[in-house]
Amino acid sequence: MRPDFRGGGQGAVKRRTRRTEVSVVECFYHAGAPAVGSCRACLKGLCRRCAVELEAGLACPERCEPLVRAVVASLQQTLRFQSVSTGLLRSARGLWLGLTVVALSVGLFVVAWGLSLPAFREISLLGIPFLVLGFLSARLARNTRAGAERPGSTEGSAA
Repeated sequence: MRPDFRGGGQGAVKRRTRRTEVSVVECFYHAGAPAVGSCRACLKGLCRRCAVELEAGLACPERCEPLVRAVVASLQQTLRFQSVSTGLLRSARGLWLGLTVVALSVGLFVVAWGLSLPAFREISLLGIPFLVLGFLSARLARNTRAGAERPGSTEGSAA
């Protein structure tokens, strides 16, 4: 006998009931105490009594506190040097653009000059490496610009 899946018969599809249980994370050090957060280093749940509150997160008392302080200091230093690195990327882009202009100019001049000399047209071949260098440096300048203008960058926000 085949089950009947149409209506409320014997083989009807069983409806699922939603579970509304909320799991509460408990403190690792104090059983039964609800956790207010987790340690930034070891991710253990911490309650209000044992959590050491730092600038950018919580830490286990004594055990992870020095490590979390070092991580927070490292993050702050990284943020301070981010503006310096952005400035260096802008400078590098300027250097690549300058090299592009010089290399393309020299390459075009040597090619044009070599072609204007009827007896020495081979001299125009000496301009080809300069043209290649110009195109490569233009590509590097474009890639440097893309790296400097990442999402979240402050470049272009000042009007």
